[in-house]
Amino acid sequence: MHSLRAKITALTVSAIVIAMTVSTIFSALAVRNLGNKSSNQLLLLMCETGEKNIDTYFESIEQSVETVSAYAEDDLLRTEP
Repeated sequence: MHSLRAKITALTVSAIVIAMTVSTIFSALAVRNLGNKSSNQLLLLMCETGEKNIDTYFESIEQSVETVSAYAEDDLLRTEP
């Protein structure tokens, strides 16, 4: 590397390689963070949906128990001792 042209070429290639390495690292970190955020949001939505389904199920069971209780109570009041 005695000529000025060779030094400039080596410096330019080195700068390009360093810039590509840095941008690759930053983009890999950005993609990883985006994936983590997306998966966390998806899990949260799935948990909320499951919670609502369970609440609806328990409300249905509670209503059924109240109906059966009212029917049994009414039947007991109609029977003679």
